[in-house]
Amino acid sequence: MVTQNKDNVGVSELVERKLQAWDSGPEEKTSKTKKAPAGKVKFYIAISRECGCNGEGIAEMLQERTGFQKYDHEILDYMAKNDEVRRKLYETLDDRTMGWIETIVSTFTIGPSVDQLEYFNRLSREMLAICHNTHAIILGRAANFILPREQGLAVRLVAPFKYRLERYAKQKNLDLKTAINEMERIDRGRGSFVEAHFGKYAFDPRRYDITINVSQFTDIQVVELIMLALKSKAGPSLKLPVKE
Repeated sequence: MVTQNKDNVGVSELVERKLQAWDSGPEEKTSKTKKAPAGKVKFYIAISRECGCNGEGIAEMLQERTGFQKYDHEILDYMAKNDEVRRKLYETLDDRTMGWIETIVSTFTIGPSVDQLEYFNRLSREMLAICHNTHAIILGRAANFILPREQGLAVRLVAPFKYRLERYAKQKNLDLKTAINEMERIDRGRGSFVEAHFGKYAFDPRRYDITINVSQFTDIQVVELIMLALKSKAGPSLKLPVKE
């Protein structure tokens, strides 16, 4: 699998490549493709993280190890807000799968405003469609609340505030005061996103399969822990790295 860097390839081009890979043509849609059956998604990894835990870097390492495709907020937001991209995405699905997705999304009725609820419904349809088409690593966006829990691994990355602050300030080249304000804003926004749409506390540890304090491990060790949990939950039928 070739890892794609968004610094070198635009988000729109990345998304277009993914859609083309799923659109196999009418002949293969009926015989050769190995998409999940209607009502199913391919095994996925959903990563929730506190700001400063290097979730992006860990997701990239997992992508290399698993062959799963990584989707962060930039890619997901682009797809949710682009009507043409969503049309192409839905064309990769059959009627039964679209019906299954609509049934799930119809249960998400909580929302702070009509506009935000429409965005969230688009995001939910898109996330379900992505994971029906491919094994995915989803960063944030309440993926563990949207996707079927039994068909994926929900991971939460945490660390003490001081550890996260030092790491975030260094990564972003910020003074500590600015870094504190940014981290608090980001963490507050992530929690509010879940609570607004589900009416539940976002970071209840019971909503995750595994929670890792990243200050106690190297990034490589964190990846190894996630891989161990992934193999244990997915079982021997999931051959890694996947070839798609």
